[in-house]
Amino acid sequence: MDKFFEDAEESKDSAIAELEKRLEKEKDMRLEERFCFILVGILIVDIIIFPNFQSWAAPLVIAFFELILLVLLAKRMRVDEASILLDKLLETYGKRKSR
Repeated sequence: MDKFFEDAEESKDSAIAELEKRLEKEKDMRLEERFCFILVGILIVDIIIFPNFQSWAAPLVIAFFELILLVLLAKRMRVDEASILLDKLLETYGKRKSR
């Protein structure tokens, strides 16, 4: 009889662990989806706003700040691919700037 209850307890623990994994995966997917939505929104606003600027300096500065904010947002939302890509992009820009 004790064996039966031990097996039931192990089964319950494994089910809980599986549900926790699935919940964590779902949270990650939603955060990635939100990041993509924000990124697309920023791109649409940029496409609409940037042609109205008279010089190239203002859009360049805005784009630079957007990149920094996107890196921070990607790290916060656990979007590893975007975070790595944007980090490399900023690192490459920093190396060119220091030359």
